[in-house]
Amino acid sequence: KADYEAKVPADVRKERVAKKGKGKAEKAKKDPLAPKKPHSAFMIFSMREREGVRAAQPALSFGDLGRLIADKWNSKTPEEKKEYEEQAA
Repeated sequence: KADYEAKVPADVRKERVAKKGKGKAEKAKKDPLAPKKPHSAFMIFSMREREGVRAAQPALSFGDLGRLIADKWNSKTPEEKKEYEEQAA
């Protein structure tokens, strides 16, 4: 490694040292007043179904409830999903 570093030009070595000190770039801050995106078709379906499923099976955990709703969504035909997709658009 020492031989390699000796062959590297001095200006390149200076750039490396300068780059090491910078660290991670900061993430851009979100505007808190920016409007929120509209709900997707699945989210509209999920919000409607959650209460009914929760009432029928109160012992389900949050994750299990989400999986059950996702399974219901995936079993729907495109024609059945169309109602929710129109509302999402």
